[in-house]
Amino acid sequence: MDKENRFAPDQPDYRILVAEDHPENRALLRKLLQLAGLEVHEAVKRLIMKEIYELDVYKLSEQLYNLIWYAFDAWPKKVKQTNGYQIIRSSDSIAANLAEGYCRYTPADRKLFYRYARGSFEETKTWFRTLIRRDVITSEEINKGKVIYGNASIFATKENVDKYEFYFVAMNIRNNCFRA
Repeated sequence: MDKENRFAPDQPDYRILVAEDHPENRALLRKLLQLAGLEVHEAVKRLIMKEIYELDVYKLSEQLYNLIWYAFDAWPKKVKQTNGYQIIRSSDSIAANLAEGYCRYTPADRKLFYRYARGSFEETKTWFRTLIRRDVITSEEINKGKVIYGNASIFATKENVDKYEFYFVAMNIRNNCFRA
């Protein structure tokens, strides 16, 4: 770096990374920053984070709450008023907490909402088992639920939540969370 192009005398060498989508803007930034005496590096290939609705774990939570939502209509009034509304709220909360945690900025915030989602998942399983024991849901619904729970239970372990990997572990998508 040229000593006379520095911001102030006796400054160390500074490096800066320019991440800009448009090549013209990136080139202009590079020239301006180099004139200011900075060593400029460019991030050309950008990574785009997947949307929450593209993640398999989120899709599983949607399948689960849809299964419950549509089964609810066939239940007797007593079941709807006791277990029905509870299981709808808890199953809806799984996806809602995943989505809210996904857009948080700090790992601690994300971890908190993933724990909430895990709690809602456990609550939903409790209500689901209750409905099975009380012969409220059909064997077809039981089988659909078991498939969803089997896939979803992979991501609902305490160890995964503690490692901030709650939503990535679900269907082995951790390495595929970003696309070029």
